[in-house]
Amino acid sequence: MACSQNVISRMMMPDNANAGGNVHGGEVLKLMEEAGHIVATRHCNSVTDDSGMPKVAVLARVEQMDFLKPMFIGEVAHVSAEITFASQQSIEVKINVWAESVHKNERRFTNRATLWYVAVKPISSTEYEVATVPPITYKNPQDEEDGQKRFEFQKKDRRDSKKLYQLYESGKPLPNDWDNRPSLTDDNTEKHTVRKSQSTLIHSILPSDCYSSKYSTGGAIMKLMDSAGGLAAIRHSNTPCVTASIDAINFHHPMKLGNVVTVSARVTFTSAKSMEIEVIVVTEDLRTGAKHFSCTAFFNFVSVDNNGRVLPVPPLILKSNAEQKRFDDGKQRYLVRKQRRLSEITKN
Repeated sequence: MACSQNVISRMMMPDNANAGGNVHGGEVLKLMEEAGHIVATRHCNSVTDDSGMPKVAVLARVEQMDFLKPMFIGEVAHVSAEITFASQQSIEVKINVWAESVHKNERRFTNRATLWYVAVKPISSTEYEVATVPPITYKNPQDEEDGQKRFEFQKKDRRDSKKLYQLYESGKPLPNDWDNRPSLTDDNTEKHTVRKSQSTLIHSILPSDCYSSKYSTGGAIMKLMDSAGGLAAIRHSNTPCVTASIDAINFHHPMKLGNVVTVSARVTFTSAKSMEIEVIVVTEDLRTGAKHFSCTAFFNFVSVDNNGRVLPVPPLILKSNAEQKRFDDGKQRYLVRKQRRLSEITKN
């Protein structure tokens, strides 16, 4: 088996900053995915199959993750990636991130996540197919058993999350009035409503967004999702906002070089100090005009002042039964996240 661990380090520069001067959450996501991609792809090619074709690990899922501490410009990000489970066609990678202040000679733990990759290999100059993953050696049988349980859980969650993907692929419109957003000249929309803060980013997949496979990296897409979500959060709160956590992201359709992705974000729930933002990504092939639903996730942001202190969040004003339903669902997710954090604090 190839080395199952990988560490990358990178100095955070001014072009990695958000408007508040901290490192952009999307930049951290890109670094995490890059580290995971390297260790997973290295493992995929540790054994050569009969075709002799090189394999590439592509991101399929991101588990729930928290941004535990901010990272600042001038610090060094250290990202470790370790393979913890492998099925026949997928790889689980655990990611940990530390920020180092080289001036103070101090380190602090900032992020952790679990990423799932699938192995693919080329069958033509433009198409890929799912490939077999080499097995890994576990330290003890319990590690393999626990990994199998995590694999089955994420497999079921991915299957459940495909409902929205299948709805879009069937040609039916997405539910919940995603297109009900104000025009650029509509200044009369009521503040703190879903419609007022809904935001959209449109981006063409460029070579800088891709690995050698000519498919977009998961990190590039996650950064766009974080940016769109942050824009919606800032529009709602009218303050700087930082990413606090992300619920699971499932990638259902690949995004290729030259495709255009439309990333839409809207506020679904607000608590006293946080906002839940729903983000969806739709991919368009400009040559054929075909559009595909690629992924969705819930990002959670907090409002902060210029010194990083958390501020109260304006309540979300609901205008329809659909918005009320999304708010109620968001409240349930908020309570689950809160309980998970409390359990982790108790455990530690």
